[in-house]
Amino acid sequence: LATTLLKDLAHIALEKRRFKVVVADCDGTLWKENCAEVSPQALTLDSHHSHLQEWLVELESRGFLICLCSRNARQDVTRVFQERDDMPLRWSHIIESRVDWLPKSQMLSQNAERLNLAEERLVFLDDVCDAHSAATGWQRLGEFYRQSRGIATVF
Repeated sequence: LATTLLKDLAHIALEKRRFKVVVADCDGTLWKENCAEVSPQALTLDSHHSHLQEWLVELESRGFLICLCSRNARQDVTRVFQERDDMPLRWSHIIESRVDWLPKSQMLSQNAERLNLAEERLVFLDDVCDAHSAATGWQRLGEFYRQSRGIATVF
């Protein structure tokens, strides 16, 4: 249900074409578990995660830029993309990735900077609004959460 809601809310935001870039978290968003805790083959990719990935692939084919922003070890995330042939979203769909232990707000800013786009052009898909995210400046704004510099975020 959460993944379906996340997809629906992001669809509403993207319909206005205000956003050019969709940035996705990995654990809990693109797949169920934490990729550092289980092998890539043990990650659950249920129908909700598959549909979200298919939707991201569709957006990429329509000209949207797809990025990653995840607090993980980079090698764990890349291993998932290398070893999971059943995932609709492939590494080739990702134009920019920030996978590190930095605050997500900082990595989102780096994504925008690398793409030479204003942060307002990014929409961030994440599964949780946790204490860490709240501590780095996320504020609730209706059905979206927006970072103080203008990145729309769907949790």
